Amino acid sequence: MIYVRGDERRFPRFPHEATSDQFFSEEQFEAYRALGFHAVDRALTHADETVPWRTLMDRLLFDLAKK
Repeated sequence: MIYVRGDERRFPRFPHEATSDQFFSEEQFEAYRALGFHAVDRALTHADETVPWRTLMDRLLFDLAKK
């Protein structure tokens, strides 16, 4: 999360940059990737404490692939 906070200081609009600007630097891309990973990790960690979140994510992706 420290990496994401560092990006926020360098890029004041982070993470609210316009979606029309799809040309991110490697640093910006990595910061958005890390932020997304952190958000999903936090959301799913306590979703079902008996099942690891990676298993839940595998189920979700499998169900999406079937549609």
